[in-house]
Amino acid sequence: MASYEFEFSPKELLRLLFFKKICPYCTKKLIKVKDRTFLDRGWYRMNGSSYYGNQYHLKFYYYCNNCSKNIQLNELRHRKFFNDL
Repeated sequence: MASYEFEFSPKELLRLLFFKKICPYCTKKLIKVKDRTFLDRGWYRMNGSSYYGNQYHLKFYYYCNNCSKNIQLNELRHRKFFNDL
């Protein structure tokens, strides 16, 4: 069994779930990218039970094919700003 750990603030979680996934530079649709980094293999505890397996660190960001830029979660813009475009 594998375990995954995420690291983002509550603001970044809201941006991940609710903000429009449009590039702030060229206004094209973004592609979600998951960067998975291997941490360790071994025993770990979760919810009072012990498990053995791989441990990973996940990081989410977005990629724009049009301008070839990686967009972090804190760079996403709220939907109301796109009414001006």
